[in-house]
Formats: sequence, C-alpha cells, structure tokens
Amino acid sequence: TEYSDLVCLNEFQGCVNNFEYFLITANQTGLQEPIDGIVGLSRNIQPILALNETEMEIGPILPDFLAKAGVISDNRFSFCYQYDGTYFVDFGPPQIDAMDAVEDLRDIPMLDDFYWSQWMQGIAFGDTSAANAYAFAGELYSIFDTGTSVMLLSSDYFESIVVKYMNDYVGSDQYSIQQGAVYSECFDTTEMPGMYFLFNNTWIELLPDDFMIDVSEAQDRSIC
Repeated sequence: TEYSDLVCLNEFQGCVNNFEYFLITANQTGLQEPIDGIVGLSRNIQPILALNETEMEIGPILPDFLAKAGVISDNRFSFCYQYDGTYFVDFGPPQIDAMDAVEDLRDIPMLDDFYWSQWMQGIAFGDTSAANAYAFAGELYSIFDTGTSVMLLSSDYFESIVVKYMNDYVGSDQYSIQQGAVYSECFDTTEMPGMYFLFNNTWIELLPDDFMIDVSEAQDRSIC
C-alpha cells in the first residue's frame, strides 16, 4: 500500500515530510516488526533493459528528498556489512574513518540505469594473472543488489564456473549442484583461492569466507 508520512533517519532527526513509501499492512516473509515499510534506493532513470517500450513509473527516491531538504550534504548512500551479521547504511558522504582498509576501495562507475548495474567482463580464480583469468563470450549485465543475500550467476555460465573452480582450483569433485545451489564439504577457507570479477576494467575480489557458508542443521560444518 502506498502511504505518505514523516520519514526520519534517526528518532525524529534528519526527517523529510510527506515522503511516499510502501506501507506493510500484512505479514510478509522476511519482514517483521519493527519494520513498517519499504523505501526503495534505486535510481530515477528508466531501465536500460526494459521488457517493453512503456516507461516505468518510478517512485520517490529517499536520498533525493534528504538532499533537497538539506538533511544530507551529498546525494549518496553506502552500505556496510560485517561478518558478525551487523550491517548499516550511511546517507550522505561515506565515512572513510570507519573503514578498515581505505586503500582497498575500488571505484566502479555505474551504468545510466534504474538498477545499480554494470557489465561484467570476466572472471579469475586465485589471482588475476592471464593464466587464471577468463573472458565471457560477451559482457554480462550485472546488478549490485542489497535486497538478496546470495550471488546469482548467469545460467549460461554457472555450471562451467563451478566445475572450473572446484575441479581445477579447489582440487575436489566432491560437490553437487542442486536447484541452482552448490553443496560441498566445508573446506578450510584459508586454503581456498578467491574469485575475482571484472567490472569496467576493475577487479573485485570475492573471498572464500563470502561463499563457503555452513548450511548444516547442527552448524557443525558437515556441509556447506
């Protein structure tokens, strides 16, 4: 349900009046109290890969309203995810002093798109040397999404990427692919090679700890 209300970043501080958002009026999976609604953080641009020629109606974008109201000095936002399960979002300029390794920041311009997207050019395993880097047969449209907790790969390449990584770089064929997910024994992540994804000629590293997740009921690392 669309609803307008006073929306604040903190308790009655950093507020915008009559901001329209999606009010949650019924139980929804994964959304529980004290969550009252959904505020989108997309972009005020039409999708570049639209399914039809009809323009999509784009709802209010919260950072736009915060900037216009003078609540934030810069129309930006950033996310922080930590391994202990805590996370937060900053509106305005990123807090550089809260980062452990500022030198690891990578600047990847986004496409002029409704989604935060870019074309993926290639993938590498272990390191980004020519011997371990592989290009796709055409760039892959990719979305950077905070609304999902998994990494989704193109079905055209998913299985070949898994086979290449597990067989040639992890050195194991003890895994299975079931309904789009990979299950294996829980390897020592300190001994596993990382994965690298190439966007706009910039490599982003994905650490084994990011994808070797214990999914056993007893949480005893019997299966990941």
